[in-house]
Parts: sequence; structure tokens; C-alpha cells
Amino acid sequence: MPISITPQPNPNQVLVIVSGETSMREMMDFLIEHRRGELRRHAFLFDVSAATVSVSGDQMRMLAAFAADEARKSPMGPVAFISNDPGPFGMSRMFQSYSAAEGRRTVGVFKTLAEAQTWADTLTRAEG
Repeated sequence: MPISITPQPNPNQVLVIVSGETSMREMMDFLIEHRRGELRRHAFLFDVSAATVSVSGDQMRMLAAFAADEARKSPMGPVAFISNDPGPFGMSRMFQSYSAAEGRRTVGVFKTLAEAQTWADTLTRAEG
């Protein structure tokens, strides 16, 4: 499976590795399966450095709208995307922009895991 959760030493953060060809359906299925229960309010850090996302701009907009709608139903933790590869980085920025247009401001895009972790920690402290 191109999307997997790895152990994360930081509390309230979930590190997700996305690799290879990843489709819209796989991303939707992952969100539905993992953004519930005790993990719902955790920060999800998606390392998309090794991913090839086969998603159109319209599909990315639909995914952002779906995630924003889920966040309106019940509080959901922030999302960070990590990549220094221009392709996945650009797709992540697109998701960030569509999310902001939907009113969801807790989506970040970073070049390193350390930057994403610091950002997520800052948001968690601001909530508490």
C-alpha cells in the first residue's frame, strides 16, 4: 500500500509515508479509515517526497472540500505535507490553497519533517 503510518515519537502527531503512485481513491479511503477515534485530533504529517500523486486539480479541490467538511462536523487535527520534490510540493500547496478557500487554515506545507513537527507543536500548544 502506498500510504502507511509509521511510529512517531512526538505525542499527538501521526507520521504518514506516501510513496509510489497514489490515487484519489486511496487518499479518500485513508482519510475515512484513520481520521476517527482518538487519532482525529492528532496532527497528521504526510511525507509525500516519494509519491507520485495521480490526482487532477478538480479532484484535489474535492479532496480538500471533503476534509474541510469533515473538520466542520467535528474538530480535526492539523495536516502537514512534507516534500522537497517540486511535484509533490506543488500538489501539496494546491491542497493547502483549496483547504484555505474552504475555511480550513490548519494545513501546512514544508520541506522538512522538523519544520512540520515544529509547526504542529505550535498549533497544539495554542489549542491547549
